Amino acid sequence: MRLPADFSHSPYGEKFYKYDRFNDSMAKQIPPVLKSLWAYFHFKLDTLSDRIQVQKVVYLLKEMGFEGLEVYTYSMYIYGPYSSDLAKDVFSLRDNPLAVSEVEFSESQKKYITELERSFNLFDDQNNSLGSAVKYELFADCLFFHKKGQAKDDVLATLSNKHAYLGDKVRFGLAWDILSKMDLVR
Repeated sequence: MRLPADFSHSPYGEKFYKYDRFNDSMAKQIPPVLKSLWAYFHFKLDTLSDRIQVQKVVYLLKEMGFEGLEVYTYSMYIYGPYSSDLAKDVFSLRDNPLAVSEVEFSESQKKYITELERSFNLFDDQNNSLGSAVKYELFADCLFFHKKGQAKDDVLATLSNKHAYLGDKVRFGLAWDILSKMDLVR
């Protein structure tokens, strides 16, 4: 079998080939845990809000320590942390629905999913006027800028300058407190 010229290796020793939307076999190279998260969360990509949700949920789970997501690297983009490799993989999953499979999550993975869902529900209970994409962006941006070395007040200032809707002090404070309880920020 002749291998494509453009490939890289994952930390797991498996070959992860560059995305080719016309080659169904590429879907097999997507990390199995992403396939399971896709099925569990019933992700869609129909709208910008859908795509923001996928990016931010996977980012937050990765930063929480969720095993199997280490292959994705993030940089700051218009609506927060963004991984082009993740985007390619989720579009591949959308285009190849038979590639989606559910594997059993480990106990620690189940714990991270439950903690993230509980955190979002707590935020919603206290602040139900915020759209889901903005909520995910707020949480992910807080964590991203904090991991870049910014203190709480500096993160708020950065978010206020980035998008006014992220700079609401009450919403920011609530998101920061929740992230703090998750031991993700100090």
